Amino acid sequence: MSSDDVLLGLGLVVTLAVGAQLVARLLRLPAIVVLLPTGFAAGAATDVVQPAQLLGDLYQPFVSIAVGVILFEAGLRLRLGLVATDARRLVVRLVLLGALVTWIGVTLATALLVDGLDDRVALLIGAILVVSGPTVVLPLLSFVRPAPRVRSLLTWEGVLVDPVGALLGVFVFHAAASGGHWRPGEMLLSIAVGLGVALVAALVLRFLLHEAQRRAPRQVVPVTLAMVVAALVAADLIRDDAGFVATTTLGMVFANQRAIDTSLLVESPQTEDTLQ
Repeated sequence: MSSDDVLLGLGLVVTLAVGAQLVARLLRLPAIVVLLPTGFAAGAATDVVQPAQLLGDLYQPFVSIAVGVILFEAGLRLRLGLVATDARRLVVRLVLLGALVTWIGVTLATALLVDGLDDRVALLIGAILVVSGPTVVLPLLSFVRPAPRVRSLLTWEGVLVDPVGALLGVFVFHAAASGGHWRPGEMLLSIAVGLGVALVAALVLRFLLHEAQRRAPRQVVPVTLAMVVAALVAADLIRDDAGFVATTTLGMVFANQRAIDTSLLVESPQTEDTLQ
């Protein structure tokens, strides 16, 4: 691609992305409903809207950072006070048992629908499709506006299953590539690394935000963004995809503390009734 092609491609991506969200707002539709067909059409109709070619070697790192920031912002919505004690068990079941059932169901469906497909590939496809993700769930919940109990449960599931699904996909991929040598400890180690990095990052970010709010209030968002990216990169350099666990946990930590005001970092939901 020439420099003009890259410039045109990036310009189209930004323009179409923002335009699609404005159209969705005017039509009162979830943004994802307009963004998806717009992206498909742009990719099929042009030769320049090809992210992998536009960004080159930056493509995968850029996507990882973007997803990490999204998961941090989503984690800021996960307040334990919004979920009653008895409802927390439902969250655990949705994330763990739900992911397992989805994985098995999609794997079996894939194996039955695609004749001659290797079992390891079917397992990998099932693991990838476990993820629902906050980029899809949260806009739909904002549009549908279910009851507070349902909204909170689906928000927790949509956010938490993202890093779980990412780790599961990496775990299954490496197991398939190595000839089926399963190592459950690898996934647990990645989770532990992500949690550890998140706790350290939370301490550093709390200090930085305290100083920023006192000395330079306008720098709160840039400081937070820098710390989120640092936590993601540090965790990923230690263990693959542990960064998603780190950023999600970091968001949850700040959502459930009272020392620092996080209202500037996340848009409050329209209703925040405690689940009963």
